[in-house]
Amino acid sequence: MTAEAAPPEIRRSRGDRQRDAIVSAVRELLQERSFADLSVSTISERAGVARSGFYFYFDSKYAVLAVILADAGELLERPRPDDLAPRHQPQ
Repeated sequence: MTAEAAPPEIRRSRGDRQRDAIVSAVRELLQERSFADLSVSTISERAGVARSGFYFYFDSKYAVLAVILADAGELLERPRPDDLAPRHQPQ
């Protein structure tokens, strides 16, 4: 039996997974409490990474928030399928 390598777009490095876990943790925590109430320790614990790991990827919790806001901005800029559908003209 031979193991096949995952395609490059699916294969993710440990660093990518940790960084994504931090961003996901902040998104989850923001559903529970305000941003002001979040600490790097709380974020790191939720993400399952050490505080030093957090600081390896982000300078502060504000840097994570910037990533989340940038992602949201990209989503808002994408055309939605209903934006491309023909509009019915009133008769």
